[in-house]
Amino acid sequence: MKKVTERRRVHRCLMESELILFHRSIPVKARLLDLSIRGARVVTTEYLRKQTPITLLLPVSSRHSLMLKARVSFYREGNGAGIKFISLTQHQEDQITELIKTFTL
Repeated sequence: MKKVTERRRVHRCLMESELILFHRSIPVKARLLDLSIRGARVVTTEYLRKQTPITLLLPVSSRHSLMLKARVSFYREGNGAGIKFISLTQHQEDQITELIKTFTL
């Protein structure tokens, strides 16, 4: 059995939440498994090729979602896809930080 090595350098928050991501401009249902200030791990029925740009619609409240640009870091069938956020604004970073805080209290 292949050993999985933890490569993430920032704290991540385990959570399960439904979200929408746009893969090749097509909306795809996905499930968020964990979230950090630098990226996330998601599960979807769509195969996500490494380095593919995607857009993630991350719900931060019942009335507000963040639209985040990301790139696929890895895809493992049955384990989801790791995505890395790109070009985050300070406001987006702050919103993600607050969301993580609410799930870790």
